[in-house]
Amino acid sequence: KDEPKRLSQALVLRAKMTDDEDGKFADFDAAAKADPTNVDALQARAVLYMEKGQNEKAIEDLKAAVALQKDNHRALGALAEVMTNLKKYDDALKICDDVIKLAPKETIGYNLRARVKVLKDDIKGGIEDLNAAIKIDGTDVGSLLMRSGLLAADGKTEEAKADVERALRLRPDVPQVILMKSRLAAQAGNFGEAIGDIQLLLRSDPKNEDYRLQLAMYLTADKRPRR
Repeated sequence: KDEPKRLSQALVLRAKMTDDEDGKFADFDAAAKADPTNVDALQARAVLYMEKGQNEKAIEDLKAAVALQKDNHRALGALAEVMTNLKKYDDALKICDDVIKLAPKETIGYNLRARVKVLKDDIKGGIEDLNAAIKIDGTDVGSLLMRSGLLAADGKTEEAKADVERALRLRPDVPQVILMKSRLAAQAGNFGEAIGDIQLLLRSDPKNEDYRLQLAMYLTADKRPRR
């Protein structure tokens, strides 16, 4: 306890080893207080603040982390995410631009900027950023799913379907991929396929209320309201 920097590092290590959310936050909080220059502690505490909905506190921690490491694109990315959650879209876009400048060969900045553009009703701009992200990493399932949704909204059904099929080849076990596949099938009027996809999801997670409600909507659309 006479060496605050080492104490801070030890607290961060312990926090990473526990699944107890309260204990995790307490250790990251204590680590940041013991050594306010510990960027790992600041970033980790910021993420937990975000999960608690305490976005202003998260901003304070992330700004402090960026001030200590101006080239820390991950802290900047998290800051952009908080700004987006607060609906400060113009501020978020500027930060996303900085993330891309710092890490042009990583997908994080493009993904974040795509999300912000969509929230500002710029679908085409969002697709362009996701194109860039997928060009960098063709195995980025999150980008493929998001682009699929945007392409479907833009009326490009076949391209949207191709993205989902590509995502399925990469990660057939990810529920979000199967869910997107079902939505595209339903959009095309193929309710039998959409229903089958949701039933597949329910077999692995039978108590999932969202899946069950989605299944009810598909059955109603398929003129099977009793089911």
